[in-house]
Amino acid sequence: MCTHAHQKITSNPVKVTGTTPDGQQFKSTLEEDFLFLTRLNRLVERVETQTITIGWADTSGGIRTYTPDIIVYYRKDLEESKDLPTKIAEVKPDFSEKDKERKHL
Repeated sequence: MCTHAHQKITSNPVKVTGTTPDGQQFKSTLEEDFLFLTRLNRLVERVETQTITIGWADTSGGIRTYTPDIIVYYRKDLEESKDLPTKIAEVKPDFSEKDKERKHL
């Protein structure tokens, strides 16, 4: 089950939120950076932020939902990207390097 329902990102006094020049909303500086970089990528046709919700049944039969941060659509008119599938991106920090540093302290 997949539904198209745009989640509205509201302002937050603790987190960075905002809207890009092309109208995409973000809820962190990492998402803002990701959206900026995709605008520079000539293979990307468009991006959408939190426009779908995916539903599934968990092992106990309960209904769960997931709303991905960003969906990336690639251009089909370019040889380099014509076979690239649409991708769902969950934009989160990578703490792996910091975790390694903490173990050495």
